Amino acid sequence: MDAGYVINLMSVDALKLSQMVRALHEVVTLPIYLAMAAYFLYYNLSSYHYTENRWSSLIGMAVMVTVVPVTTCFVAWKTKRIQVPAIIIR
Repeated sequence: MDAGYVINLMSVDALKLSQMVRALHEVVTLPIYLAMAAYFLYYNLSSYHYTENRWSSLIGMAVMVTVVPVTTCFVAWKTKRIQVPAIIIR
């Protein structure tokens, strides 16, 4: 095991650690952002207008809650499809 191999392993570990910290930050802040968006959507659509508009705010919240996981899974799937051929080429 030479010094170049060890430096390569250390740089990969540092990269993975920085990616984990960024992802952890997103995991923590995403529910807060969704809660704030849901509150403002409900407040803006239901308080100034008729009570029938409350349904539209609830439907908007349901769309937000379902679209975020679907988009995340789709991006992960596409990324995996791109990375596998790149690893095979090496």
